[in-house]
Amino acid sequence: KLAALQQLGRTNDTADIFELLIKQKPESSTYYPQLAATYLGLAQSATSPADAEIYNIRAALTIERAQAHGHMNTPQHNFNLIGIYFNMGQYEKAADLLEAGLKAGTIERELKNYELWALALQQMQQPVKGIDALKAASLAFPQSGEVEFRIAQAYQGLEKSEEALKHLQSAVAKGNLAKP
Repeated sequence: KLAALQQLGRTNDTADIFELLIKQKPESSTYYPQLAATYLGLAQSATSPADAEIYNIRAALTIERAQAHGHMNTPQHNFNLIGIYFNMGQYEKAADLLEAGLKAGTIERELKNYELWALALQQMQQPVKGIDALKAASLAFPQSGEVEFRIAQAYQGLEKSEEALKHLQSAVAKGNLAKP
């Protein structure tokens, strides 16, 4: 029935079947990723923002349910969950997951993930915490002048010119800038 519904493009009904299968076999790792993908597809094709939000929430909850059962725990799945929250404007949840994931190693320790963490904090109107996130990136990537430059920009935005200058000088000294 599931295959037939998928072929007919009846995505809502497909999601219902996946939910039923998960209810019957929550230990199975097969259905959670398919259900999450189904909800994300429904969110993308939703005609109203309210419907898109409902499907995004369902996708996030599906991943969280899977993780509670020991599935979908890869760094990529964790990052996808963060992306869903970020795209929904749930910056606090995204920031919390990024911080915990970067510290625990459940999110890949890449510069772009530290920058996303800082951006989430900035979106929450917490620029000082955003700077702290960038400083964590600076510790993780000590040769990156780009991180120092971003810290300088953040301090300049707070009108803390002395701190900004210190980090600009560090950025120039380290080099490796995207746009020297």
